[in-house]
Amino acid sequence: MNEEIQTASADQQSSGKHVLRSRIGVMTHLVPKGELTDDAVLDQLKQEIEHCITRWETQAVIDLTSVQRLNSKILNDLVSFHDRLRKVGGWLKVIHANAVIREIFHFTGLEESVHLMSADGSEIQPKAPSQDAPLHLGDVLIQNGLVKQAELEEALQLQKKMGKRLGLILVDKGWVSEKDMLETLGQQLGIPFVRIRVGLFDPELTHLMEVGVLRRLKILPLFEISGILYLATSDPQAMPSFNEVEERTGLRVRPVLAGKENIIENINEAFSESNFSTEYFSEVDEDFEVVEEGLDDDYSAIDEMAAGSPVINLVNSMIQRAVHDGASDIHIEPSQKKSRIRFRIDGLLYEVMTPRPEMHASIVSRLKVMANLDIAERRMPQDGRIQVHTQGRAVDLRFSSLPGLYGEKIVLRVLDKNQAILDVNKLGMSHDNLSAFKRLLDNSYGLILVTGPTGSGKTTSLYAAINYLNSIEKNIVTIEDPVEYQVDIVNQNEVKENIDLTFAKMLKHVLRQDPDVVMVGEIREKETAEIAVQAALTGHLV
Repeated sequence: MNEEIQTASADQQSSGKHVLRSRIGVMTHLVPKGELTDDAVLDQLKQEIEHCITRWETQAVIDLTSVQRLNSKILNDLVSFHDRLRKVGGWLKVIHANAVIREIFHFTGLEESVHLMSADGSEIQPKAPSQDAPLHLGDVLIQNGLVKQAELEEALQLQKKMGKRLGLILVDKGWVSEKDMLETLGQQLGIPFVRIRVGLFDPELTHLMEVGVLRRLKILPLFEISGILYLATSDPQAMPSFNEVEERTGLRVRPVLAGKENIIENINEAFSESNFSTEYFSEVDEDFEVVEEGLDDDYSAIDEMAAGSPVINLVNSMIQRAVHDGASDIHIEPSQKKSRIRFRIDGLLYEVMTPRPEMHASIVSRLKVMANLDIAERRMPQDGRIQVHTQGRAVDLRFSSLPGLYGEKIVLRVLDKNQAILDVNKLGMSHDNLSAFKRLLDNSYGLILVTGPTGSGKTTSLYAAINYLNSIEKNIVTIEDPVEYQVDIVNQNEVKENIDLTFAKMLKHVLRQDPDVVMVGEIREKETAEIAVQAALTGHLV
């Protein structure tokens, strides 16, 4: 029988335009002559399966020699074929599947129903789950030879002090790679690990949720089968994320482990230039108004192009989309062969568009016009401010330019003053860390320092803390540069370096205002640090 499967049978019954059908003993052998993503090929395959059932030819083998990719629709059809054949006492098997398709069958569990066959006709047995009692993560890592006992013991001590997950500590220390850690977690929890690449996810599913959600949660939908969404994640215990996805999609989530950078890379690829230039930026609202705008008398050819509607539309759409996706910064960067637009969301930069290089100078000029800056000055850095109304709210953009080898790099800091301030309970802290944070905030005096890299959530955490403390019984004063969010019944003050009103000077005056709580946006120099410490020691919460 094995030899018969490898070669065409003489007992050939029919040859359709898109699917070759032949009988091999009691089995029906179906060979699609093209990709199943072609509706004509898939439709004829359905007809052939229907033909098998009506003729009681209930044992079918689909040969995927000519098939390179599958999508969710095809996978659901294969499940349907299997279920229909099984009801009449038959079965469905697949032969000559490539490596990507075999991996899809494995991590979705489809191999347990639609069995895979090797080239010699023997059945590929699904990997049986371990029947052993689950081990602790550290035990599995040592068992696999990935960490030393001394390293594990040190990591466990750090875990007690820091409250971080053991796996994160081991990866941060460089003792275990992210890939090895995820594979070990998968082994421990019974969750498959994959390296996402072309063909291993259904591009149509990326539109189940907005790209901002995918980036914020660091997830990527792979396939949907029978109401189950196979979701790539680097955190198998991110239950709040899974619950949010289930609420948004109406599908049940089954996690599949993948590296964080691997997920981000494929999100960027799925929403690359071709998608952003047409669909991504076309979804924004028409509600957009520049509050302050001035034109320079020196108006060059580049400036005329910048005033043209394509550039204006691109810039307006870019800003709207950044606000919509919750970006903290917009980077517009020139290079020799292309210009690049990136958004910083949750601390990470994501490429969202690559305009033609000749458009870069026009985009820069348009932004300078909006910021009332000198559009003729391209040799010196410039700073400015843009105010816009979009999506029903006022948004400030802090403009910064820096001349470079291929032109000026622009960074826009997005200050959405009407953005909802997070509750401290929604900052994503572990239960123990959240309890400790609240205990610190409940003190009547002392100093709390919030530190971290750019875009890590320092400002969000500070405002969440202010929101937690805010009440009519307390006098809360903030010193900021600039004021990023507006908070009711909180006295917010902005530093003005141009008139020498610095953090240190402002803090001295604030302490004469009988404050209970003082928020200092930045401690830039020794004087501000000394005053802040003195204030914390004299009955103020800083």
